[in-house]
Amino acid sequence: MQEFNIDFFKKIKEDKKLLAILSIGLIGMILLLMTEFTSKDKNKKQQVKTADNSTQYTYEQNYKNSVQNDLQKIISSIDGAGKTTVMVTLDSGSKSVYAIDEKTSNNDDSLEKENEYKKSSQNSKNTEHIIIKDSSNKDEKGLIVEVIQPQIRGVAIVCEGADSAVVRQNITDTVTAVLNISSTRVCITKMTKD
Repeated sequence: MQEFNIDFFKKIKEDKKLLAILSIGLIGMILLLMTEFTSKDKNKKQQVKTADNSTQYTYEQNYKNSVQNDLQKIISSIDGAGKTTVMVTLDSGSKSVYAIDEKTSNNDDSLEKENEYKKSSQNSKNTEHIIIKDSSNKDEKGLIVEVIQPQIRGVAIVCEGADSAVVRQNITDTVTAVLNISSTRVCITKMTKD
């Protein structure tokens, strides 16, 4: 066995083509191993992004359902509105505002030239997001200070009393006041009788 190893290494030293082929093969195997490790990291990051996106989608759906349910309760309690169905569409998703640590430094330099003083001042800002670790100390996330609610694109309301102009106006006034949207984003239609 030892003779085989010695003969093998002698052949490699003498034959440059064999040395090149073995070197390329070795480099290829190393690259394959490296991509295997980096692809696992990418998969973990993609799973985190997917989880974050699904969490945001769930948050937006819950927000939308909550607004729809609240509007339905309010509108159905308006005199003459009757049975009511409400649909809300969102224009944009929720946005998170992250905490930042901002450091400002002020550098003053005084120069003397012919009995005159020239003062130059430089301000520099260094801004960093505040990062927190979860309870397992594995994942790091930014510290969220505020979540800005999704913007409402429009509201469709179908109710039994929509044939009355007074009821439609009362509903429009209520919805625009509650959601702070213009009346052009509110559509009210009469419900069909079953």
